[in-house]
Amino acid sequence: MGHWNDLMVRDMELRGLSKRTVYSYRLEMKKLVGFYKIEPNKLSLEQVLDYLYHLYSVKKVSNSTMKCVASSLKFFYKHCVERNWDFEKIPYPKSQKVFPDFFNRKEITKILSNTARIDEKLLYMTLYSTGIRIGEARKLKYEDIDKERMVFHIKLAKGGKDRLVPLSDGLRLELRKYYSLTNCKLSDFIFKGNKLNEPLCPKAAARRFHKCLKKSGIKKRAKFHSFRHSFATHLFEDGTSLLVLQRVLGHASIKSTLIYTHLTNNFLDSIISPLERLYEI
Repeated sequence: MGHWNDLMVRDMELRGLSKRTVYSYRLEMKKLVGFYKIEPNKLSLEQVLDYLYHLYSVKKVSNSTMKCVASSLKFFYKHCVERNWDFEKIPYPKSQKVFPDFFNRKEITKILSNTARIDEKLLYMTLYSTGIRIGEARKLKYEDIDKERMVFHIKLAKGGKDRLVPLSDGLRLELRKYYSLTNCKLSDFIFKGNKLNEPLCPKAAARRFHKCLKKSGIKKRAKFHSFRHSFATHLFEDGTSLLVLQRVLGHASIKSTLIYTHLTNNFLDSIISPLERLYEI
């Protein structure tokens, strides 16, 4: 894309879009150019819609991918080349209401007991104890721990916002042990990569995590994010309010937090099947 790529990156960064979003939008625009083999500024709205339909009908891409493509196209043609199009014609697919996978409490215990490496176990404990994302955990440093207030300071999280998350006594003790064993400085990353002064490699950590799941006999399609879902679900089951969860998780909208009302089965415990009532007659 050359010039248009540079222009798009500039406009995205000026608007404060995250590095991940910048990368995703650039990639989708590169695919569009590769599909038509012409510069993107020469495409018409109809060609853009035909491309979207190709992704939907031929490539069978997921709804989340379609949303990313539609967002990148709208951004480019609205802000970079300033097309006077009817952007309502570029649709966003309806969200699929799929419940995320999370671990029950017994599964969390199995995972922690089947983790051989100290640093891995500490990572899983941190994700489950705080509900932070793996990307946030990778950036954690010892200096982000406030021992007096018993919180982690999560800096520049998703959406470019800082937030505080709870630090439990158990996790604090494990962090202290790990700190003394590794002879670290306060400015060091807690979860390190193989190279000096680099954070944990997510791909290598994910491979070890899936080995741990297999060893634990857990067959769910789990990811690191499943710890976050488990944290929120278990807190909600224990009576934590949705507003508190929203703040701790860093959700911009309460709608994102409401998913955990569907994951818990507490409300089902109070329901008596109408079939049972028949036998009381």
